[in-house]
Amino acid sequence: MKIRKNISTRFSGDLYVSSVDSSRDGLEISKQFAACKSCGSILSIRGIRLCVSCRGFLCRECIFTINTNIFCKECVEQLYPLQVYEYAILRFIDYIGSATAYDITYMLGIPLRSSRLILSSLANKGYIVSRGWLIRRYIVTVQGHAVMTLYRRIYRDFEPFQ
Repeated sequence: MKIRKNISTRFSGDLYVSSVDSSRDGLEISKQFAACKSCGSILSIRGIRLCVSCRGFLCRECIFTINTNIFCKECVEQLYPLQVYEYAILRFIDYIGSATAYDITYMLGIPLRSSRLILSSLANKGYIVSRGWLIRRYIVTVQGHAVMTLYRRIYRDFEPFQ
């Protein structure tokens, strides 16, 4: 009797599955392993975490936890969109406490019009709030701090302020 082993690694597959199939020419044993969606490492049964949004498998190093829910990097970027320049300005405002558009223009070397557009984009997303009547000062909100904490892991290579 001929025994064949077919071990295949599936990167978007199901949980660990083992099946035995008897056919005319012998016995076939198939094993499929679950792999992390982000890094591709093979997961054990205890190490599997599922993304709430896309239901993809994740390892412990690749999960992002938001309000006790587990998300992958792609789903975090869809739920809370934040570009690298918006992240830099958000970190700058958090670093100095509060900032005006002129502070951002002077310290980061961005044109005034661009800094105002980025600040209005961040304010529309709810990450910062403006205070003041004559001179508007921007302060990071609680949601802005949460998003900044998430994106600190995503933009770990780009840290403007240590």
